[in-house]
Parts: sequence; structure tokens; C-alpha cells
Amino acid sequence: MMTIQQKLNSLKEDSVWIFTKQSTDFDEAFRASRLFNDAYRQSVNLENYFSSNYANYGISTDRHRVWIISQLFGLITKTPFYSRGSHYANERPTAVFDLLNQCEIGDNNYNKLKSEQLLKVRIKPIIDSTSDKYDQVLLPLLFSYLTLKYLALNYNVSEISIDQFYTYIMTCKRFPEFEETAFLLSKNPKISSFVQEFKDRSRIIPLFEKNSNLLVFSENKIKINPYFDDYFYKNLILKLNLQDLELILEDPNAYAYFLYNCQNFNVNLIDKPISNKAIKTDITPLKNILEISDDNETYDAEYVGKVDDVKEENINIEIAKDAYKTEPRFAENIKGVKILKNPIFGKIAIKLSNYKCNVNDSHTTFESKKTKQNFMEAHHLIPMNKAKDVFEKQNINIDCVENLVSLCPNCHRATHYGSTRVKQELLTNLYYKKEKEYQKIGLKISLDELLKMY
Repeated sequence: MMTIQQKLNSLKEDSVWIFTKQSTDFDEAFRASRLFNDAYRQSVNLENYFSSNYANYGISTDRHRVWIISQLFGLITKTPFYSRGSHYANERPTAVFDLLNQCEIGDNNYNKLKSEQLLKVRIKPIIDSTSDKYDQVLLPLLFSYLTLKYLALNYNVSEISIDQFYTYIMTCKRFPEFEETAFLLSKNPKISSFVQEFKDRSRIIPLFEKNSNLLVFSENKIKINPYFDDYFYKNLILKLNLQDLELILEDPNAYAYFLYNCQNFNVNLIDKPISNKAIKTDITPLKNILEISDDNETYDAEYVGKVDDVKEENINIEIAKDAYKTEPRFAENIKGVKILKNPIFGKIAIKLSNYKCNVNDSHTTFESKKTKQNFMEAHHLIPMNKAKDVFEKQNINIDCVENLVSLCPNCHRATHYGSTRVKQELLTNLYYKKEKEYQKIGLKISLDELLKMY
């Protein structure tokens, strides 16, 4: 376990969590997103529309760069990730924005979604362009609560100084550090010589104060708000799987899906809770995180449903560019290996196929209730249970559009449950249609190798 001095010695002036120097006001970011949504629907010049109409939306600035905050909160997409600059004409309003747009600012449903999006803000954020993007991987509000809760439960310390908060909590990098950090804080440790630099660089505390009542900041102290403590602990913390959450946060495309879609956290951290009792629900808070599948090769109805749920108007096709280069995330499980699958890529593959079956584009099915298009299903031609093996040998992530095909439900099930002859016919057909795409990304696989995978 790290000592206090070792912790202090490890810090530099840029070790603190960075959010942004701009506004941290979620409501303003939402109003800016409404303006973006209206301009996008009208196909007008976004920047000009903003400068001419910002006051009509109750926005306090004429600078359209407030959309950066909308992106950080997951209300507008940001692609590609970790690159400088924003090409807003390529971006889209997200599914979370669509839900918020049905609410009135400040009502219960709005505040629940606002609380969820605040909790999902990541360190490092999606607009961070530095190369060490996996150096810090945590959700700052959630990590702060976990550390302070552990400190109170195990060391009977209910509050710490703001300077200690900056020094010990706001310089952590991973979720598992919260126990060690609480131990160090229990010693009432001295602060870093970089505290003033930390305060100049970071806007995390204003982010928390402006948008949530979970933590209380007063008289240079910070503590958990007692009105929200048990409520938050029972209704979210006890239902979270931090290992699965870390797996998501380490992958930029996985995090995008997590950020842009409602995960049903179902907690309101703004209005004082009526009861601290756990809300009875069958919904697990992380249920809607992108699919984490055990290492098997079976028909995945849940993935099919999530792909169909993705709205075409909420996706920017650029998100799939070079996805094969990203390192896939794996987690050991008693059943095998957990593997991430991104439904956005499946929807893009179907869209690029014009909602037609790649086996035979004359195959018709039925009109999807969600898309109003010919219903199609996404299928990984090289099965995802081979993802770890392929990456280790070829350094290619097969959860990519180049490895996805659009299939009618009949053909999709045939690839899983058909006879050997049926499978060979279908797979041979699909292999030769995808062969050039495999070659383009440097993926080497023969037809015989593919057939043996089934």
C-alpha cells in the first residue's frame, strides 16, 4: 500500500482531474443542444444559427464552443475521439438528448437523466486529445462518493478538507484506488505543494456543485450530503458492477455508447429524496451498457435488439472509422471471457447495406417498429468468441464494421443453427463479399479457417 509520502511524491502539477475551463452548467449545455438539434434538423449552418439564435434559447454566450460541454455530457456526439477540434456538421444529437428533450428543465425525469449524465462524465473526457488516454479511467463523482463513503464506514471520518480532496481523491486514476485513498485520508495527511495549481487547472468541484447535491462543500470542507447518502447507496452503488464498468470506460467506443444512451441509473441527485428505501425495479443500472457476452458462439437476441434500438439519426458513421485498430477489452469470467460488442457498429453495417440482407438483397422480412425499415440483424462473420485469439495474433479488433454483415433473421439463424451444408453455403457467400474489406484492414483469414470457426 502506498504511503502518504509516496503519494505526494507521485504528484505533478497536471495530476489533477481536468474537466474544462468553460461553463460546467448542464442546463446551459442542454439548451445549447436543443439549439443544435433544431439547426441540425433544418440543415442550416450550425455556427451561424447559433450566433443568431443563442439568446432565444436562454444561452448566456454567443460562442458555439459551448457545444463542447454538450459533448462532455453526452448530449451531442464527439467523433473521432481524442482528436483536436470539432466538426459539428458531422455530429448528431444523442439518444439521451432525445429523452431529455421530452422533459421540462427541472422536472423529476429531467433531473434523473441529468444526474445520470453527470455521473457518467469520465476522466479523461472524450474531448481530451492527450496520448495517455487510458492513464485515468474513472467517473469522478462516483469515485469521490465511494472514497468518502468508505472513509466514513471504515474510519469514522465524515469530512475532509478541500485541499485534501484535491490532493488525494482528485489525483486518482482507477476505481480500485478508493480503498487505499480512504486509508491515507484517515491519517489526516498533509496536502500537496501543487494544490493551487490543481485548483487553477480543474473545474471538477464547480461541476459537482452546479449540477448535483450529492456532495456538500462548505467552510473549506467536503462531505457526503446526508439527505442523499443512503438513497444513493441503496439505489445505485449496491447495484453496480465496478469491474464491468471499468471494462466499458477503457474503450473509447464503448464509453461513447454508454454515455450516449440511457443506462437507467434512476437516481435523482438534485431534489431531496422522499425516502431512502431502495427502489424496487427489475432494471439493473448497467443493463443497457453495450453488450458484454460470454465466450460462446450462439444467436444473441439481446444484441440484435440493441442494434435495432439504435436510431439512425443518433449515429455518426465516423465513429466506426478505424475501430479495428482499437484494443478490445476482455474480462475473465467463470463461464469464459467477457467480450465487448458495440451495437452502434451493427447498426452502421445494416445502414450501409441499405437494410438489405447480404446473402441475398431480395430477402424481405417485415417493417421494424423502431426503424420503420426492413428488419435486419447484425452478425459478426468472424465470431466474437474468436476476438481474443484474433487480436493476440493479428492485433485487429473484430468488433468492427468490416467484420459485420447485415442478415435477414432467417439467414442469421441459419449461420448458427443450420446444417453443415447450409452453413457452408451461407458462409462461403458472405466470405467472398467481405474478403476485400478484410484485406483492406490487413485481416488474414482463409475460407477454410472461417468455416472451422462454425
